[in-house]
Amino acid sequence: PAADVLTLLRENTERLLAMIEKLFVASRIEHGAMHVLCEAEPLAPLLAKPVRKLQALAKSKQLDFIWQPDQAKGLTVMVDRIRLEQVLVQLLENAIKFTDEGSIHISVAPIAKQVVITIKDTGMGMHEAQLNEVMQGVGQVDPSLTKRVSGGGLGLSISRWLIQQMGGELTVTSSPNEGTQVSLTLERYVD
Repeated sequence: PAADVLTLLRENTERLLAMIEKLFVASRIEHGAMHVLCEAEPLAPLLAKPVRKLQALAKSKQLDFIWQPDQAKGLTVMVDRIRLEQVLVQLLENAIKFTDEGSIHISVAPIAKQVVITIKDTGMGMHEAQLNEVMQGVGQVDPSLTKRVSGGGLGLSISRWLIQQMGGELTVTSSPNEGTQVSLTLERYVD
């Protein structure tokens, strides 16, 4: 039916635009033209937007999408709002894309002068060597995955660079067949 064709066209257009945006960002980073502007931003709405955007995708794959919005209430972080939203969308898309069954769990924990956002999935996971390649922006873990999932493998390396530019840290732990955990440590704003 025409509606299915239109949906497919829309989804493929969105994927293509996302890939072009990643290449554009990577090019700007490489040429020193990418800048971030950190301001005090309330965390709850920053998390809510990407979560709302991607909950339907997780549900379409019958994944449990677990998060407690109250964990972020009252927390303010020093970030570039637009860039943090891009990073969160990238990380959640990865978690959903590489998880065929199980769950995606998002948690938020204030620790002293920082806030840690953790995204944990029960997906395919990676070996240490594969993780190193992905974090360096070399490409996807397994080239055969491009038949099943789209993407150029730039997401984690760009995300890590953006978080570092905001004075934060992005760490990843992963084990094959056990899933991946990505933690963002951000500066907490306290007035």
